Amino acid sequence: MKDNIVLVHSIPFETRVALIEAGRLAELFLETDEERPLVGNIIKGRIARVLPGMQAAFVDIGLEKAGFLYVGDVVGEDNDAEDDERPLERGPQTARRMAGVARIQDVVKEGQEILVQITKAPIGTKGARLTNYVTIPGRHLVLSPDQSRVGVSRKVRFAKERNRLRQILNDISPPGIGLIGRTVAEGRTREELETDRDYLLRIWQTVQRRTDKASAPTTVYNELSMSLRVLRDVFSDDYAKIVVDNAEEFDRIKKFLESAIPKRVGDIELYQGKRPILEQYNIERQVHDALQPKAALPSGGSIVIEETEALTSIDVNTGKFVGSKNLEETVLQTNLEAADEIARQLRLRNIGGIIILDFIDMDLAENRTKVYNRLREALRFDRAKSGINKIGDLGLIEMTRQRLQESLTRSVGQRCPHCFGRGYLTDARLLAGDLYRKLDDILRSNGRGPGESAPKSFVVKAHPWLADYLLDDILPYLEALEDRSGCRIRILPDASLPEERFEIQTG
Repeated sequence: MKDNIVLVHSIPFETRVALIEAGRLAELFLETDEERPLVGNIIKGRIARVLPGMQAAFVDIGLEKAGFLYVGDVVGEDNDAEDDERPLERGPQTARRMAGVARIQDVVKEGQEILVQITKAPIGTKGARLTNYVTIPGRHLVLSPDQSRVGVSRKVRFAKERNRLRQILNDISPPGIGLIGRTVAEGRTREELETDRDYLLRIWQTVQRRTDKASAPTTVYNELSMSLRVLRDVFSDDYAKIVVDNAEEFDRIKKFLESAIPKRVGDIELYQGKRPILEQYNIERQVHDALQPKAALPSGGSIVIEETEALTSIDVNTGKFVGSKNLEETVLQTNLEAADEIARQLRLRNIGGIIILDFIDMDLAENRTKVYNRLREALRFDRAKSGINKIGDLGLIEMTRQRLQESLTRSVGQRCPHCFGRGYLTDARLLAGDLYRKLDDILRSNGRGPGESAPKSFVVKAHPWLADYLLDDILPYLEALEDRSGCRIRILPDASLPEERFEIQTG
């Protein structure tokens, strides 16, 4: 545990939170001032338009686009809160099931003020997804002010513990208010759960006061900043301390701990080292490695990770590892190491969605089972939910992983403006061929019309990478073109141009 710490690095426009486990970077969270979350915000909005045909309504929430509210997110249903710690989300299917029970035009009216919570941020031309069922997540619990029921997260695995938590929640739940035990509630004492309940009730009372005073549209509750969210959701007894390198952020976190996790107030320290905190703990180097497609395995093998729009593929290679017994043992050891590293990389890179794992083929079914079980065990400590199919005869595992946030590649990188995300550049020979044909076409077409004359010279601007190739390998052909046309051709390197682009200017 002493090697497990939470690092918080803050500068005026950016905050990074790094989870260090066993001395290595396990997860990285990043947020800029422009990326403060909308999901979780509670807003006093106004119904802008009712859509009976869609059984939904548009709600003015103070953003550029109105939010979208389905009837299933307004009308109460007799649902069991069991097995879910996330804010309730209902959609078109729920609305269709409720046909005949309630209609959107019967429960909301244009101009009506309504308290809503954002469950899905605006994307492109779509407005935010909203719910009228407000939930406020805390350290161990989720407060559900509109529903007097209790529940326990699915991830609390043992029935005895689930029943214990349910009994405590039934005892401490305020009248008319629901509580859901989060996964981290497992093993917590009644006193700890009561502390979290009181913290959430204070937030809800503040929301109510603001709602009574505010005129729509107004945000009455902002979800916590990224650093506080991470501490709320992740900081457990598995981590020894929090190290912060910014005094203002230190005070903000300490105040949050005093309110939400009072027993851990003494586990925060202000970093006083001379070297930058990210350098001291080797974070930047590990992030750089996590952006590379290849990750090394202890024995000398490797895994190669490739993210695409549709899915992520991970390929396992033995590399330099040749083993000491036989091929099957060598493959098994490499695959077992790969299973551990894949679980780590999925967390570190924040990879979600569909994932295809290409393990090295194994002849023995018992070895395939060992690798499958190793992967499942390694993923047990992952906060994100995942589903795994058993390994097939070809060594492939198909799995899915919940998207908790943007992948590391997308959050700290951007699509390459030169290769446009393909991962490779067009061969210089092909580009040179395109250039030659265009020059030849210009020379053949010019001077044919009345009063027209062929250009006397060309200036070809190209990225230095391409310009070097033209001057080293294509120059004799360009000189032959000059001799035939009587036109001079000059090649000028221009580093401002993308590698695959060239410009032809006539003189």
